[in-house]
Amino acid sequence: MKKQKMFLILSLLFFCMLLPIQGFAADKVDFKTYDKGIALAKKLNKKVFVFFHADWCKYCHKMEKETLSNIDVINYLNKNYISILIDTEHEKELAKKYKAWSLPLLYFLREDGSALSSRRGYLNVKNFLYTLQYINTESYKKGISFTDFVNQN
Repeated sequence: MKKQKMFLILSLLFFCMLLPIQGFAADKVDFKTYDKGIALAKKLNKKVFVFFHADWCKYCHKMEKETLSNIDVINYLNKNYISILIDTEHEKELAKKYKAWSLPLLYFLREDGSALSSRRGYLNVKNFLYTLQYINTESYKKGISFTDFVNQN
């Protein structure tokens, strides 16, 4: 009986170790560098989410801790977008190019890397997911306002 219990416990532990390998939900957003992210977006024909942040930015940390660590946000971003993380203190040229003077700055790019939309400031999980879905479904091309999109969902 003890051997059966031990076998069961070891089998469960082994299975749990395999979960990440088998493609189950990730525990964080799969951020890329700018150049790699843009190239991958073109290759995979995916939109791009760019998160501009800095160590000194209180609301950047709040967004990282509360919004970007939410499992629904993580899964949606990793499935539908190529995500890029830019520290404005270390990547000053990119910060200048995208006018990242007020943080956090959330930028959305088309599959070819051209600018699509941006939002400044903190977004909670609910509003961020609505924003991601609105852009990903291209509801703006269908003449649906963001407010109407939110009200429909």
